[in-house]
Amino acid sequence: VATLLFESEEKLDLSKEAIQQKKWADSIYHSYAAIVNTAKALLLSEDVRTNSHAGIVKQFQEIFIDTGKLALDMNFDELVYQLRNNEPTEDFARAYDKDARNFYRAMDVFRKKELEYADK
Repeated sequence: VATLLFESEEKLDLSKEAIQQKKWADSIYHSYAAIVNTAKALLLSEDVRTNSHAGIVKQFQEIFIDTGKLALDMNFDELVYQLRNNEPTEDFARAYDKDARNFYRAMDVFRKKELEYADK
């Protein structure tokens, strides 16, 4: 789980670098990968095995969002699949990068609280 979260941080760094280089599509891809990777890490923390991005999205929604374990401003699939409905523009790349960072931070906080609770 820790390795996957670290990889998500790396993907967020790559997204930021791509924005600085005005590579909007690259940034969007890295943001997408960070979101999916972070979700996969949380699923693994629940002993849920996944094989595909679509499976990760579906299972994360079912296990964390639909159960009320976590709350997001939108359904998880809506968060992830924004890239399907948007062109790779600067505005979207920046917004998606921000969404990915917010999601990562929220999941990192959630994970740390879970670990603290487990230690008690």
